[in-house]
Amino acid sequence: MIEKNGEKIITDLHNIISEEFKNADYEDGCLRFFEENDNASGKFVKFKTKGKCIALSLDKDDRVFPFFNQREKEINSKNDGIIIFLKDGKLCIFLLEIKSALSTKTKEKALSQLRKGKIFVEFLFGIYKDVEKISELKYEIREGIFCIDERKSAAKRTSVRKIDIDKISNVKFFIEKANNIYELTRFFI
Repeated sequence: MIEKNGEKIITDLHNIISEEFKNADYEDGCLRFFEENDNASGKFVKFKTKGKCIALSLDKDDRVFPFFNQREKEINSKNDGIIIFLKDGKLCIFLLEIKSALSTKTKEKALSQLRKGKIFVEFLFGIYKDVEKISELKYEIREGIFCIDERKSAAKRTSVRKIDIDKISNVKFFIEKANNIYELTRFFI
């Protein structure tokens, strides 16, 4: 029953979300997100997916919410991608941001963008619950920052992967290398 409801939610989201925000970019059987900035060294990240999912890219428009002043860049920032899928019958949401390097400043900017993605998902599901007359909708959120960390100290590490909790959103986030392929479900263990 849970899986059917989750599949129905994903199907419904496919129907209600505008095509311009859906990411249908597949390469070699993998869902691909890439950084729009031509100068970025962290160009892309690919995900192997199983089953039904919907992928969104809010970076395709300057503003997600047109009522915000376009000159206010911070209020209009957003993350690179959102993937909604099922794992073991549970609804999972993965938010991602691609960065070239990972300094303290870019990490904070990435986390801010991911928090805005989380707020967008909460808004989307709030509207969905109201339309479908659902009192509760359970889902799990994870966030990922994907980067090419070319600093000297990065070479000393054996792995870039780091799991942490965003102190503001209280969501687990991962730091991984950009320009790689990942099994999407591994972020929800």
